[in-house]
Formats: sequence, structure tokens, C-alpha cells
Amino acid sequence: GPGLPELLASLSASILNQIKAVLASVHLFTAKDITFSSKPYFKGEFCSQGVREGLIVRFIQFVCQSSRQFCETAGDRGGATPPSLLLLLSRLCLDYETSTISYILTLTDEQFLVQHHAPVTAVTALCAEARGAAQKLLNHYVKVQGLIVSQMLRKSVETRDWVNTIEPRNVRAVMKRVVEDTTSIDVQVGLLYEEGARKAHSSDSSKRTFSVYSSSRQQARYAPSYTPSAPMDTNLLSNIQKLFSDRIDIFSPVEFNTQRSQQRGLCRCGGSVSDGISGY
Repeated sequence: GPGLPELLASLSASILNQIKAVLASVHLFTAKDITFSSKPYFKGEFCSQGVREGLIVRFIQFVCQSSRQFCETAGDRGGATPPSLLLLLSRLCLDYETSTISYILTLTDEQFLVQHHAPVTAVTALCAEARGAAQKLLNHYVKVQGLIVSQMLRKSVETRDWVNTIEPRNVRAVMKRVVEDTTSIDVQVGLLYEEGARKAHSSDSSKRTFSVYSSSRQQARYAPSYTPSAPMDTNLLSNIQKLFSDRIDIFSPVEFNTQRSQQRGLCRCGGSVSDGISGY
């Protein structure tokens, strides 16, 4: 089927076309040949409270509220909601916040010559609601994906008899699956969100020196026995390495870009694994 960018464009265009069609139908009530349309007490109330507030504003709020409901599914794995749907709706709400809401309300005001005599909902308030919905959806997407990967790791650890097992000689299949799933998540997020600005490394040189020194010793120790069976994504490996050099708040809001979203997702995955193994 179509990819996420195509689905997003189709969904946005479909909703916008429906709004324009409804506005065109409702605009018939203000035609010059309609007797009551020229009455000030009707036209002012109809255009401002009926069309703008009762129709357009309420519909925008409905879109945001309906999208947020996908984050309230039961179960740690997010219920039956596909993670890609959470990501898609998150980007849709973010686009509403940046441009769509302002465009729709401006179109309504121009077509109906809305006179704001009575208090009306501000554009900034609707944009804030849309951004809140986008943030909640993206946070939930990261949580669901992190839990899926962490549950897979937890089951792999719990089902193995570590006392009687033989010494591992190569990378376990579950770790290859983790890399594959994480790479797939990175590609999925990259389809809808741009690359973010990379934060500078910590200024604590002692930690960096110890990290590099420890890493070089481990590589020298295990290099003869480690032979990767498949090429690995260098970008993914560099991001994983940055997890141990950058200070990232695990449960802080996820940013709307691939760089910080992927790192937060990996951190939350690691936190879930450690909590699960410790019996939390």
C-alpha cells in the first residue's frame, strides 16, 4: 500500500476538501436572494457562532480529541492501535498547529465576513490544543515501540537457563531482531519527521576519556571472536553510542525530529528492560 507520506497527504487533502464542501453548502444561507439572510440579527449570529464556532472550531477540536483517544487504549502494548497510526496522527496534528488551523479559520472569516462581536475561540488556543495532541501521540508512539522491543528482550532473558547454558560465541538472534526493529522504527519516523539538531557532547572530558578507553579495551579483548554475520547500519550504531555519551532525560517529552525521537525511544526501551529484569 501507500507509504506514510502519501497517507498523510491523502488524509490532509480529504479533510480539507470536506471542510470546503461543507462551507460551500452552508454559504447558501447567506445568499442575497434569501430574505432572512440580510437580517443583522441572523447573519451576525449565524456566521460567527453558528459557522465559525459551532462548525469549524468544534470540528478542529473533535479532530484533536479523537486523535488523543488513541493514546488511552488499555494494555502496555497499546491495544489494537498500530504504532504507525499514532505517528501519522501526530504529524497531522502538528501540521494543523503550524499552518492548517490558521488557513481554515482565515478561509471561513473571508467567506462569511465574520464579525467578531461576541467572544470567539482564538487561533492560538486551537494551535496549542493541536500541538498538545501531537505531543501526546508522539510520546505514546515512543512508549509503545519501546515496550514492544523491551518485552522481546525481557522474554529472551527470562526463558533462557543462564546457569547451565554454554558460553555465547556469537550475537544472539534476539539482538539482531532488536537492531532490525530499531532500524525499521528509525526509517518510519524519518518518513514524517526531519532530522533534528544534534546536541553537543558533554564537556566532562574525564567521562569521555574513560568511555573511549573502556571501549578500546573491550574491542581489543573481544575482537578475535566477534564476526558480524550481516552489515549493520552505521547511523544506528552511532546513535546507540551517543546514548552513553549524551545525557538524555528518559521520560521527558519527545521532540518532533528523528534525532531526539530515536534516542529517547532507545532510552525508554533500555529503561523498560532494566526495570523488567529487576522485577519492578
